[in-house]
Parts: sequence; structure tokens; C-alpha cells
Amino acid sequence: MGLPVNAAERTIKKNIQNFEVFLSIGQQPKPQETDFEFLGVLNRDSSTLSETIRKIEAPKDRINYSLFWFSKVTEADNEAFSDLKANEVDEAIEKWESTISNNQINENNFTSYKNLGLLYYYKSFQNGVVDLKSLRKSITLYGKSFNSEEFWELYISHFNNSILLNAGNRNDTLSYLFRTIFNEIQEKYNIEEDVEFVKTLINHKQIPDEFREEIVSSLVYDKIKSIEFNVEECNTLCNSNKSQSYDFGNNLYNNIKDSIFFIKNILGENDYRFQMLSDKIADEFLNCAITTFKNNFDERYTNTKVETLFNYAGEYAIGDITKRRVRENETAFNEAVNLSSNDSIISEFFEKLEESNRKLDNLINPYTVYFDFLVVLKYTLSKVDINIKDEYRSMILNLSASLFRNCAVNLSNNLKDYIRAKEILEKSLEYVKDSSIKMKILDDLEIINNNIKISLTGYPYKSTNNSSTDSTSSDSKSNWIWGIIFGIILLVGIISANSKSCKSENKIDKYKNSSSNSNSSNNSQNNTSTTSSNKTTNTTQSNSTKEEVKNDTPPDLKVTRLKTGATPYNSYFSSIRSDKGSYCRLTLINETEEDALISLVRNTTDKVIRCVYVRSNDKYTLKNVPTGKYYMKVYKGTAWSNEKTFKSNQIKGGFKFHEDFAKFNTAVDIEQYKTSKGLSYSSGDWTLYTITTTSSYGFNSSTSSDFFND
Repeated sequence: MGLPVNAAERTIKKNIQNFEVFLSIGQQPKPQETDFEFLGVLNRDSSTLSETIRKIEAPKDRINYSLFWFSKVTEADNEAFSDLKANEVDEAIEKWESTISNNQINENNFTSYKNLGLLYYYKSFQNGVVDLKSLRKSITLYGKSFNSEEFWELYISHFNNSILLNAGNRNDTLSYLFRTIFNEIQEKYNIEEDVEFVKTLINHKQIPDEFREEIVSSLVYDKIKSIEFNVEECNTLCNSNKSQSYDFGNNLYNNIKDSIFFIKNILGENDYRFQMLSDKIADEFLNCAITTFKNNFDERYTNTKVETLFNYAGEYAIGDITKRRVRENETAFNEAVNLSSNDSIISEFFEKLEESNRKLDNLINPYTVYFDFLVVLKYTLSKVDINIKDEYRSMILNLSASLFRNCAVNLSNNLKDYIRAKEILEKSLEYVKDSSIKMKILDDLEIINNNIKISLTGYPYKSTNNSSTDSTSSDSKSNWIWGIIFGIILLVGIISANSKSCKSENKIDKYKNSSSNSNSSNNSQNNTSTTSSNKTTNTTQSNSTKEEVKNDTPPDLKVTRLKTGATPYNSYFSSIRSDKGSYCRLTLINETEEDALISLVRNTTDKVIRCVYVRSNDKYTLKNVPTGKYYMKVYKGTAWSNEKTFKSNQIKGGFKFHEDFAKFNTAVDIEQYKTSKGLSYSSGDWTLYTITTTSSYGFNSSTSSDFFND
């Protein structure tokens, strides 16, 4: 309108009429008193004139707009207006500042505070660059003005009453003022790039406390809502596509980090809104970490994805409850990693162990098998983490010692290579941890030492007394006589053995984990044969032919066993089945010293789905397992006999010694479902421990009736 704020109503109407006349004839109105050059060229036309009149018609709107325009009341105002008209802005500033040097508001300077504040405000946003120094001065001057009772009394007395500027709408006026200033700052200046400046503004001592909160809320409200939306979206995506939960969590971190930094700096760490928001974010990162851990099995211990998400959660957790929850879950995760970080190494160890047992079955040189696996064992022990549980390390050592023992007995029984057999058994003693296995190795070592003496002297080892020539001579004579007797006995034994109508089978080591008899083609169950230390049983005839073996014959160690993977009871269990469409698998590990038949039983129907033979210290993988929930029943023992029966001769085959039945309480979930990347299916282990080993599976003693109940 070309007029100061305090212009009379009739002056305003006169200017409007003049503008309308000029515009009606297509000319621009004449320059006015407040057409200051530093504000740029004004474009007055019919549309802007109508818009201006509309905006100042309402008294309250006129008050609001008056806050951002100049007033001319005092003599200092008149002089400053002249300077501004001449585009001498610095001189106008000097005039007004000279009146407020004492910091006391009075009738001669009350408009200087507001005019100066407005002038600095305009200077702050000129030429597309924000002058922060001028903006701070503007807020300071405005604040001093509007926080002074004297200003309001004097301001009201010098304004037309139609403006209705009074104590009743003073709060609304203040609110409008500071909200407008900050809206202008947000529009013309990228606040997020200068957080410290924003903090300086909102903490300015001239801004009233009741409006500071309003300004802060307006600055952070949209950002808080945006972050909450991102958190909820991440949660939805993780629940619907669990295999990609790490990616969703990582995207969330990158999407919100700038906004959360801004909010944290504006509100401060102690603000309840920031704390609630930050804890909510931490909970979502924790959810992503747990979901990633559960659904990315192959990546669980080979990368840092889960650890990264836990770090994100720890970074944002503020509340004690949230911090504790993050800490507890991270501890559980680290324990799981420590227990399983050697999975790939141990898995490779088991593969090599199984391969070595197969080599023994295929009559590969036992000494070669021993030497090759010794390299595997040393490599495994050098690679497994120091945090591996003692029972896992003991398992590796005991399984290795058992394999070495099998190699040694094979060398002794089949190749009569007692020297190398002794070497291997002595090496086994360096590794074995289980006392029962150690005792068996020591027994074998005693027998092999005796065999070495027999092979060298022709008779079992006897201690001699070299204290006199007579006793030596007597021993020599005795040795000669015993050698003849042993030779005769051996010759008679060979003739007797060859005269039998049934061929004697190769003998099998009593404690061997896999059968070494490659010629027993007439066996009824997976290369089984029945022998003992002093007799040989012919499995091709119904009647056993016994042959007494002289006590001075080098003894062999024997036992009858089925091969791991045998299914002797499949014809009895009518519910045995597999699912070709299922990729689920379950590895059964037998860590006991007895062989075992392990049944996988459906939890809901108590029907046996699989029943498989697993040798001691061996394992077998069930494949194509139908989905469902299962528990285990176990029948274990030693010395398999095809003649043993159960259920009134309905079932044939069983253990002769150390029989034991058990039913395990813990259920196993076998699952398979589709994901965006394909199929996700169960693949895990179930271990039968020795009685001295701590087990995670609760079990109850059982009976044969319960085991064969179908």
C-alpha cells in the first residue's frame, strides 16, 4: 500500500482509490513513501491490489501482517525512513540503534526495536544467501520488543483501535511472529545442514518458553512421523520376507540416520520424545538381527550381518529395558557363535572320518588310512576355535582314537602287521579321552605285544631269569620243546580247519566300527558274521560247527555288526515312508560305545517313519524326511544276532549283549516352505550321547515292547 503500519484508515482508502484510477488507465501508480529500493521493484496491478485489500480486511490478519512491516511514529523513524528511501540502509540502522543504546524501551524508541528487527530480518534473506548474523539480531530485537509490557502499551496507544491489538490476542500475535520467522528460515535455508545454528535460534533467550516448544515441535514433528513410518515398514517387510531381514534393517539404518541426527541435536538426548523414538528404532534392529539369525542359517557364522544389526540396536538403545534386551540377545548370539563357529571344520572332520571308515570297508591299506587321517586330525585341532566346548573336542579325539584302533586291529587280524599295529595303538593313546575306549586300546596293545613275541619266538612271552648259566640253558631247552609243540598244534589246527566242509570266514575285530569281511556273501544282513575269540560260527548252516583254538594261538578281536544305514526292521514297521518332494534331512550321530537302532517317530500318531542302524561313533543322514514333529526311540547294544527274535518270533534280529531301550522326550520340528529365493527346509543333527555326557535331550528308559509298538 506504500504506507507505514500506523497509517490512518482514511489514508489507506485514499491510496487504494489512487491505485485503482492509475490501473484503470493502464498506468503504474506513482512511487510511494515506503517503496524502498533494497526490497526490489514492486509490481502493482489489479490482482495484487485486490489480494492485498482482501488480506488486511480482517483486523487480526492486519495485526499479523503489521508485524512484518515498518512503523513511523517517532522522529527517529522519520529520519530513518528518509535514509531507506534514499537506499541508505546502514544510515537508517545507525539512526534506530542510537535510540536503543540504553536498552530501555520508552515512547521515543519503542518502534525502533521492531523496525530494526524487521530491517535485519529482510537483510538476512537477500540475494539468495542467509545472513545468520543479521537473523540472530532480528530475533533478539523482536524478542526484546514483544517481551516488554511498555512496548505493548505504547504500541497500542499509537495505533488505530480498529487493529484490535490488545492483551487478549497478544499470545496469538507472538505465536504467529515466531512461527512465521521459522517457516521463512525453513523455506529459504537448509536447516538440516546447520543444526548448531537452529539450536542457537530455538534456545535464544528472547524467545518465550511457551512458544519455543511449539517451534521445536514444528521442526521435528514431520521427521518423527517419517522415521516411525520407516520403522513400521521395515517390520512388515521382515515378517513377510524373513530371508532378507538384514537388507531391510540395513536400509532402515541408512534411511533414518540423517533425520535422527537432526532430531537428537534439536531435542537433546534427555528429551522423552527422542528417547521413545530411539528405543523403538533399537527394538526394530533387534528384531531384524534375531530374524536374520534364525533364517539365514548358511550365513549365520560366516559373516557379520547379525553382528552389524546388533551394533545398530546398541547404538540406538537408550532406555534401561531396551539396553538390557539388546545386551541379553547379543550375549545369546555370541554364545551360539562360539559354540558353532567351527561348524564347517567339524563337518569336514566328520566327512573325512566317514571316508576313512569306507576305505577300511573297501580293504584299503589300514596304515595308509591311519596316516592320512592323522593329518586330518592335526589340521582339525589346529583350526578349531579355543572356545569350542570340551565335549566337542573330546568327541573329535575319541572318534579319531577309535578309527586309529580299528586300523591297528585290521593290520593285526588281516595283515598280521603287528609292528605297525602297535605304533598306531600307541599313537591312539596320545589322543583318547574316554576311559572305556582307552581300556580297550590298552587291552588290544597287550594282545598285539603278545602277538609280536609269538611271531618272533614261536611262543607266548614269558619272563626269563638270567641270573645263572643253568637257568639260561634250561630256558633254551624249554623254548625249543615249546616251539616243537606249538608247531605240531598249529599244523594240526591247519589240517583240521581245511578238512571242514564249511569254509571259515575272515574274522572281524570285536570293536571295529565297520565290517572288514569282504567275502561273506552268504550273510543274511549287511555283511554280518558271528565270531568270538576262540570259535568260528558258520552262518550258511543252521547248526554251528565249533573248533577249539589253542591258547597259544595269536588271538583275534571279533564282533558281529550291521553296517550303518541298515534297516533290518523295515518289513515290520508298516508306517516307514519318505517324501520325494521333501528336501528335509536329519543326521543321526551315535556317540556311544554301542551300536544303535534309532527310530524317528511322528509325534501326533506315534508311528515309526524311519528306523535305521547306526554304529557306535558313527553317523547317518536321513533324507527326504516328511515334514512334521517327531521324537526318537532307541534300541542299542552289541553283538548283532540274526537269530534273536521279538514279539513271538514276528521280528528277527537283535543285540545279544548290553541291550538298552530308551524313549526321548524332546520333539524335533521338520519344516519346509517356499521363500522368494526358493525353498527353505530343515537340516540338522540329533546326537545320542554316552551316559556320562551332558545331553540336551530328556529321555526315559523303555522296553522292547514300547520300541516295537507300531
